Amino acid sequence: MKPLAPFLLVGALLGGCSNSDVSTPERATFDSESSTGPIATFADEDVEMNLAVRAAQRDVAVFRERLLHPTPTQRIGLKGQFGEGDHVEHMWISNPRVEGDGFSGILANEPGYLRTPKLGDPVTIDVRHVSDWYVHDDGKLQGAFTLRVMRKRLTEEDRKIFDEANGFVAE
Repeated sequence: MKPLAPFLLVGALLGGCSNSDVSTPERATFDSESSTGPIATFADEDVEMNLAVRAAQRDVAVFRERLLHPTPTQRIGLKGQFGEGDHVEHMWISNPRVEGDGFSGILANEPGYLRTPKLGDPVTIDVRHVSDWYVHDDGKLQGAFTLRVMRKRLTEEDRKIFDEANGFVAE
């Protein structure tokens, strides 16, 4: 299973946002770099990104089913929400497994702001803290909700790099 490009999403807990909260930014913002890649920052009130996270949570049963019944050719990815005080980061988890009502695996990103968990730490997340997932199999892509939002905000040049790093196009 090939890991996803190490884009780290920094945001806030999903609160009660409506479509009138904030307009969608035209470009993704990369605030800083970690050893595992650039850190993309999105506003707490980013309606489109919050809706993408909600879609991932709504459809997480599809991911769970594909994780429990994998095909030999599928690649999978899981992103979870981690918090410390007022800081929240959405980071990728490698080698995800079903764990009770949630998932476990190994943290695949170096946090940009949080002290824990650290890159390579075993982590467990509740299904309510899933912020994205994807299954890429036989040329078909399921999920990748936040990746689709991020990709469309990149410049054309950055999209090419993003697509190459991921090994698929999240349109």
